[in-house]
Amino acid sequence: MIVKELIQRLQEMPSNLKVYWADHDHGMYETNSIVDECLLVDKNEMTDEEHDHSSDSDGCFTHTPKKYVCLRP
Repeated sequence: MIVKELIQRLQEMPSNLKVYWADHDHGMYETNSIVDECLLVDKNEMTDEEHDHSSDSDGCFTHTPKKYVCLRP
């Protein structure tokens, strides 16, 4: 999903509702937490400690694009 698609989907919903997030293994109505932050991640602005070559043992961070949006609790 890209930001434009997310905005379009959100505009179809009541604007006064809370937003939650769920992991990949949650059922339809299970959630982790409420979304509290919407961040633009730009790897060009990261320090060496935050960057791809930090202690990312499973490699999940190295597969993300150079820029992306992250919803956080």
